[in-house]
Amino acid sequence: IRIYLNYDDIRTYNIYKAIRMLEKKSNISVSASYLLGELYSGKNLNHPEEIQDFKKAEILFKNCIENYSIYAINSLFLLYKKQEKYVEAFQLLYESHEKISYLRKKKRKKEKLYDNGECDLREVEEVKTFDEYNEDCIDTYSKLLIEISILYKEGLGTEVDMESAKKYLRKAQKIGSSQARILLKNF
Repeated sequence: IRIYLNYDDIRTYNIYKAIRMLEKKSNISVSASYLLGELYSGKNLNHPEEIQDFKKAEILFKNCIENYSIYAINSLFLLYKKQEKYVEAFQLLYESHEKISYLRKKKRKKEKLYDNGECDLREVEEVKTFDEYNEDCIDTYSKLLIEISILYKEGLGTEVDMESAKKYLRKAQKIGSSQARILLKNF
């Protein structure tokens, strides 16, 4: 499927072929759902508008989010933003941040129990978390925190709240975002 989409000069025929191949899969994987969502959203691709189906993209991204994909959160946020659905964009980012924070704390707690000999490794591995442990995911997560801050600052999808805007910039800075550090300095 990726072969059809890896060309710089993507032809409409190849996109349709990739979509048909993905849609035929009965048990679609998270990565296939994400890829199909990307195709339907039109993100990163110059393809005809008749291929775009924002509703299908939204459903596919939500499925990926349920399966702990931070990239899907980012893609769904961008889709909402593209459609100027700021309330939905804000709710998505706020709820996702809460869920990610909760799961990270739960994972750390299990790891401490394991370190103290109070549970086995299987119990630690059973705690689902978003895929934020590699560098790309941490970068995506910090960008989402910055976006929450911007939504608060500009009052898009929520009331203007400068303190909350700063709070989310600080959280992004805490996980290593140099962009958040610069934004805080100029706030």
